[in-house]
Amino acid sequence: GKRMAAQLTQGLERIRKKAQGRKPVRVMLQVGDEPVVVMGGKSFLNDTLKAVGAENAYGDQAVNYLKPSTEDVVKRKPELV
Repeated sequence: GKRMAAQLTQGLERIRKKAQGRKPVRVMLQVGDEPVVVMGGKSFLNDTLKAVGAENAYGDQAVNYLKPSTEDVVKRKPELV
């Protein structure tokens, strides 16, 4: 367990270093469909995106997950889905 945790920490640190100085990619992490469900700002996955230098398109939403309209997705202009 401790060795695995150390490897995870080291891997995240390598990713953080690679991401430094780069423009964050705006990501919409879709976790469900029919209806579309995306990750909000309170999800642990939001922290994961930040750790790798990405920006959650729905990071400003104070919920774990939400069901946005198609119009809202287009308005937020995610670079990656």
